Amino acid sequence: MGQSGACVHELQSLLARAGGKLDIDGAFGPVTQMRVVVFQLRSGLTPNGSVDERTKRALYENAGKPLGTWTPERVTRRIREVFTEDPERAVGIADCASLLDPLYTLPNSNATRNWGVFQLYDGTLRKLGGTREQALDPDWNIRAAHRLWALTHDFSAWQACDRAYRAGSKGDKGS
Repeated sequence: MGQSGACVHELQSLLARAGGKLDIDGAFGPVTQMRVVVFQLRSGLTPNGSVDERTKRALYENAGKPLGTWTPERVTRRIREVFTEDPERAVGIADCASLLDPLYTLPNSNATRNWGVFQLYDGTLRKLGGTREQALDPDWNIRAAHRLWALTHDFSAWQACDRAYRAGSKGDKGS
């Protein structure tokens, strides 16, 4: 993280070749790190965001598209199909949590991560009987988030995004 130059530019180019959506600007920032983590996970490597020799080899040998995923439009459609009770709010929560990017990951200070469209925490995945790989599958992630929602019939599992959504909704109405 924080490095820049020709090596990072090459890394970003390889991640893009693998299907990753990112700017190829030669600066190793959060988006590059997210794409490295997902590439590592989908390649059977330790998903730590550090580009070691095994990760480099896998990137050079990559023939598939381990970073291929749904568009934000497709994610939005599926959220609306699954969250029939409050589709626009669910889309707003997911947009806040992940920018509707199914491959969005965020590290936590305790060496865990949040994964996918609804940023499901490692501990939540265990409770739901899911894996990190499943959490990166947009359909699985959205359905799992709906299962969480169904426990309380609210978006309390995403308090910060729900608060932001409600504040934005009030502002949009002139309140």
